[in-house]
Amino acid sequence: GDALRRSGDPAAAEMRFNKVLMVEPNNVRARAGLETLLRDRRHDDLLARAKAAQKAGDLELAERLVRQILAENAEQPAALALRRELSEVQTRRQMTEQV
Repeated sequence: GDALRRSGDPAAAEMRFNKVLMVEPNNVRARAGLETLLRDRRHDDLLARAKAAQKAGDLELAERLVRQILAENAEQPAALALRRELSEVQTRRQMTEQV
């Protein structure tokens, strides 16, 4: 399941984890894998909302959503990239305001 999740196939990973749990209901690794899948889905949703907020010009909301993701997974690549992008936009705005 873990390999399927890392390879970008969350549906297959979920099926694999659930199969394991049917045979071994207390399998810690399968339970943790399902929890990670849920976290990843939640992060994908938050990231989509952050990008929509950025597009709408609500950088404060976008930044708050990105921080929420990074609080749970400080290495989440898409959230890190969006945080850099938001920081660059804010820096450009500040420079424009100073002129």
